[in-house]
This record gives sequence, structure tokens and C-alpha cells, in this order.
Amino acid sequence: MATETVNITTTLADDSVTNAKLAEMNARTIKLRATGTGLGNPIDGSPDQASEILDFATDPFVRTSALPSGGGDVVGPASSVDANIALFDGITGKLIQDAGINLSEIIEEDPGPGVGLIESGAGVSPIVLKNLKNGAGTKVTNNTGSVQVDIDFTAADRYYYSDGSALPVEGTITSAGRDLLDDANAAAQRTTLGLGTAATANTGDFDAAGAAAAAQAASQPLDSDLTAIAGLTPSNDDVIQRKAGAWTNRSLAQLLSDFLFTTIGLAYARLTNPSAVTFPRQNADNTVTSRTAAELLTDLAAAPLASPTFTGTPEAPTPASGTNTTQVATTAFVRERPMGMHVASMVTWTNMPAAVTFLGGLPAATLTRLMPLGSFTQVRFVLQTGTVAGAAGSKILLRYRSAFSVTASDYLLMGATEVECGIASTGTGVDSGWINLVAGAIGDVYVTVLGSGGDGGADPVIGLQTVFFR
Repeated sequence: MATETVNITTTLADDSVTNAKLAEMNARTIKLRATGTGLGNPIDGSPDQASEILDFATDPFVRTSALPSGGGDVVGPASSVDANIALFDGITGKLIQDAGINLSEIIEEDPGPGVGLIESGAGVSPIVLKNLKNGAGTKVTNNTGSVQVDIDFTAADRYYYSDGSALPVEGTITSAGRDLLDDANAAAQRTTLGLGTAATANTGDFDAAGAAAAAQAASQPLDSDLTAIAGLTPSNDDVIQRKAGAWTNRSLAQLLSDFLFTTIGLAYARLTNPSAVTFPRQNADNTVTSRTAAELLTDLAAAPLASPTFTGTPEAPTPASGTNTTQVATTAFVRERPMGMHVASMVTWTNMPAAVTFLGGLPAATLTRLMPLGSFTQVRFVLQTGTVAGAAGSKILLRYRSAFSVTASDYLLMGATEVECGIASTGTGVDSGWINLVAGAIGDVYVTVLGSGGDGGADPVIGLQTVFFR
């Protein structure tokens, strides 16, 4: 038999296809078009595929069918405050309530770029809450429920301690505390504190409760020292002293005899209103008395201040040459012996020659003196020029000789340099100054006055000449 295929095209009326005419479906499926497959025939979709499609619904999807144990809708209050924390109400797990705590009260909502409010992951167990208000943060660690506070310090050298409140309190580490914290061990800390070995001494029974009070109530154990001290019979004001290996009581006088310096100091302190012009004197018995200056001089067997009589070799300052006062003269001052060489106050030297000649052409015997110069070391020649000057370079000389001579050239230089006074000017005092005597002039020698440097024409007038030795 031949078979033929006939194609008939018809249009089904609306609402005319019944469920019985549809293809059979598996249980718990729904006719749908899977998400993302585009236009096409429907399929028997699974619940998961249906749920995926419903995720795109504008309104919430509320399930009305029975759910497995533990499933179901969670019901909350009619209203709540925005950002408040939700808490379970009861133990069903289906009811929630407003906790009345706003999240902004404990967590900074905008901590800044790169900072999360909750941190989790490897090494964090189970979570870390950051940026709590007032700079505080909490970290739940090791699943034990313990809380670690993580708070930034406000400045250097700070620490945190608990005062019993929820959050720790910041304190300041002083330099002294830092020195202790830097020490490696207790021994180093004792050194820092300046504690000696007594700080590590064993207190024994005093460590026990009540032992200190019991020890204080008990009697001091006797020893040989305490027994010796207890046996003393001191008088009033006595002191106890360890002397020569034994304990003894000593009076103040005995104690002072052991300390001489203290004795003198105390004795001086005991002087009754000493005068400002008195002096303390230590007596042979180590007492001190107040003495006036006159009494002190008598005690010292010294010369009185008024009209003293000196013994021995007293000394005094040597007055300046030429002093003519009531100042005490010394032997050094007296040794400056002036000697006048002329009887006349003025000498006119007619035609004074250039060669060394006796003054004014006078005889040698008139001008020469025998002088005992054995105790002198210096000479000084002074003269006064008259109204007529001598030639340029003319001068008067002082020379000596061990034996008298009438020849002017026989006399020698008396000093280390020539002892001379120039007479080329008028009306002036001329002084040679002090000149050391030569060795030959120290002794009994003849001293004379000479002149030289004249031009044979000038007639100089020479005043009185004086010689000093010292």
C-alpha cells in the first residue's frame, strides 16, 4: 500500500489547547525558557532555573508552598530606624527586632580610601572590626570570645591601662619609667634605682603574715655589746663611746679632750660677749680666754706698742735716699754718707785745661780725703753749675788712689764707669747717679776731685760738690 503525506495548515482557536493535549512533564518542573538561551521552544525547567528567572523580578517573590524544616519567611517589625542594628526576637530564627543601636554610633562609616569596616581572611580569626569611634577598634581572636583593643597612641611615650571601664585609658611613660623598661633584667633595674645588695636580702620570717608585728613585739636579743652598754652607769649629759675596744660612758670634758679641735672651737664659742678688738687665747688646759692686744703682747713677752725696746736684730724698710722725716732709719740708709769736698761755695776755674787736673788748680791736699769705703759698694757724685759754663765736653771727675799723690794722673777710675758731672751749662744740678765701685776702691782709699775737657780759655764757675757712698 502506498503512503502519502498530507500537510494541513490550520489555526487553533484561543484557549482551545488543554493540559491533556500538551506533552507530559516531569515532576517539579515548569515550562520556561532558560535565561540566556534566546528565542526558542519552552523546556521543562528545574526549580533552580525558575529561581534564576525570578531573580529578575521587580517585586519580591514570596513563597507560599510548604518548606523543609528550618525554612520559611523571616518577619520583622512594621518599621525601623535607618542603619540600626537588627537582633533576633526569640529563638525561632524567623522574627527580628530593632536593636535601637545605630551602626554610625560605633563604626566610622567613611574611614577613608583603602580602609574597610570589617576585615576577614587568612590570619584573621574570625573577623576584625576597625575604626570604632574615639579611635578604638576591637579584634575577636582565636574563636575564644576575647577582645583585643587596637587604639592609636596620641603621642610618644604613652601606654594603656584599664580603669575598669570598657575602653582602656592612656597614660604617660616618664623618663624614669622608660629607664626601668629599658633594663634587661631585675639586677639592671636595681642598679637604675640605686638599690644596694640589701634589696635582694632574704627577709626570712618577716615574709610571713604577722611575723613583722610579732618581731617588733619581741625583745631585742642580747649580745655582748648590749650587755656591756646596759651595765654602764652614766651621769647626766654623758655620752656612750667605744674606746680602747670597750664601751664606756664619757663626760663632755672627757670627750672634748679626745677631740682637741672641737674642744678649742667649743671653748671659743662659749666666750661671753668677746669684744671686737679682743683675741682668743688657747690655754695649757685647752680652755680659751679672750685677751686684749696689750694683754696678748704681755702673754707673748713682746715689746709694747708705745716706746718699745727691741732686742735681737729688728728690721725695718729702708727709706728712699734723701728722706728727711721721722721715719726709722736703717743701717742701709745710714751707709749713704755724704761728704762735702769744698770749703768755698763757688770755685772759678780760670783757663780750664783739657788735661786731667786737680779742680780749679787747687793743691791736692785741699781736695783729697782719706775715706773708709770697706763696707760700701756704690758711689754717687752731685754738683751745682755756676753762672759761667765750661767748654763743650768739660766735666768734673771723682777718682781714687790707695796712696796719696800730688799728681792728678795717678788717680784711677772709681766706678765701673767714670764718675763724672758735666759743666757745659749754667745754673743746673748735675747728678752722676749710683755707680758700682770697682774692687780696688772698696777699702781705705784717697778720694779726690779732678777736671778735664776744658779748652784753656773758658773760666767755668763750679758750685758745691757732694759725694755719697752706700
